[in-house]
Amino acid sequence: MTDLFEQALAGAGWRIERAAARDGTRGIAVANRDSGGTRALVTVVGLGVESTALAAHDGWDLPIDGSTIIETASGPRLLVAELLPDGVPSTWVTPVEPPTTRPVPAFGLELARRILAEHLRGAAVGRLHPATVLVEPADHALVAVAQRPLRIATSVAVEGDRPLLGYSTWTPGDAGREPPSMADDVFRLAILLWRWRHASHPFGTLPDGELLELLGQVATGSAPPLPLPADDLDRMLLACLVPAPAARPTVADIVMAVEAAGPPT
Repeated sequence: MTDLFEQALAGAGWRIERAAARDGTRGIAVANRDSGGTRALVTVVGLGVESTALAAHDGWDLPIDGSTIIETASGPRLLVAELLPDGVPSTWVTPVEPPTTRPVPAFGLELARRILAEHLRGAAVGRLHPATVLVEPADHALVAVAQRPLRIATSVAVEGDRPLLGYSTWTPGDAGREPPSMADDVFRLAILLWRWRHASHPFGTLPDGELLELLGQVATGSAPPLPLPADDLDRMLLACLVPAPAARPTVADIVMAVEAAGPPT
């Protein structure tokens, strides 16, 4: 039996391979076009997406295949398809149960290096999420990063209080609706790497509302509760989560710490 999101995609000629997120008729999924061999990352959100959210961020977006308004059980929605010939969300290849500490996966180190390159060019990256970090299942190589679904899913005022992928990779700056910053990139990257190492969030399991409130408190200078580090890399990642942006390590520091921790998986 199909759900509302799957029905919405089917009505637009797309067959879901697997969904990364779904909420009623909204969602993000890897899908295939019924009329041909096109494979894409498809995002369905409400109407009113800002043009700046759709515009390409070089190096951080997939090639766009098209955008169209579709009719769904919840009324008209915007469907955006981005070409994805290969790769799957990293959430499909990483364990979901907390293990003993594991090495950072190869795609995690490559992502850190890409963020470092962006910083060396003087630019911040902004929103990222494990579900839109796309990897090769066999060797865990980084295929691409899809940032557009995150931008469009948070740019629609009528979408409700919760973004499609929640607040788990939001930063204090995101909570305050501030522009992307390099210090918040550091904060976000530390959360991502911690999740890929430990299959858990460094702030623990919190409902969305409590997590958003905690991020707001960090933005005003309150230190978040943090777990005990298992090794030097953990200590580096936890240092990236301090309230004062200027006190956080740099992405270059993170890359060196990941490389020093041993070969990625």
